[in-house]
Amino acid sequence: MLGHGHGFAFSDYRIYSQAIFATIALDGGLRKSQTEHMTPDQIKEALERHRVTQTRLAQAAGMDVDKLNKVLAGRRRLQLEENSAIEEFFREIEGGGGASYRTGLAEERLPATNLRVAALPPRPDRQNKIPLLGSGQAGADGTFELNNGEPIDYVDRPPGLAGKARIYCIYVDGDSMEPAHMHGDLLFVDAARKPFPGRDAVVELNPESDGAPARAFIKRIVKLTPDYVELFEFRPKERTFRLARSKIRNLHLVLKNTDMY
Repeated sequence: MLGHGHGFAFSDYRIYSQAIFATIALDGGLRKSQTEHMTPDQIKEALERHRVTQTRLAQAAGMDVDKLNKVLAGRRRLQLEENSAIEEFFREIEGGGGASYRTGLAEERLPATNLRVAALPPRPDRQNKIPLLGSGQAGADGTFELNNGEPIDYVDRPPGLAGKARIYCIYVDGDSMEPAHMHGDLLFVDAARKPFPGRDAVVELNPESDGAPARAFIKRIVKLTPDYVELFEFRPKERTFRLARSKIRNLHLVLKNTDMY
């Protein structure tokens, strides 16, 4: 995702939303000029500016997520109706109709649990394996226990993570981060990389007392400040909430496929 400050204003959508189909007579035939489309960089900046997921944008445009990913990678050109739908989607957000998750910033409750223990790996050897941290017991406040001691199990190491020492994995349990992470998804986490706005993170909380197990949950980073971290979850209702820094022990980056393969 691109960062803020690139200067693209959605009030200028008229540049893209005006379909130019000038019909020109040439050699007895008709030729149509090309329509102006949003570029992949402009779409990425719009996603980042409004903190919208690619899944949500694809649904609004009536596209498969795979097709949208190809557009963002420059391997596919937007169709006219797709381009129009994307522009309309961001115009509505710019007008204030699509950012409902920005409200409700009070730290009145913790999210529901969304992590569980993984199944046993198919082979007992630990070479080229990544440790599984977590437990099947979820607390009443919706967090899970993060095992900082001996790993519970091991899973195969993706080739892009060869040589990296501070990697662990967890399974998603529940639907609070759908559609970004589905129930049962295996997530790889890099404890050596700090997350940043727009990326997902394992948020490890400070223990409530000496000797108490470390508790954690996975959410999307919206904002990082010295006093608090602003987090986002999709379900049961899209919301952004704040968690005081004093309650947080660690923030670990959840890796994407592009980080591993």
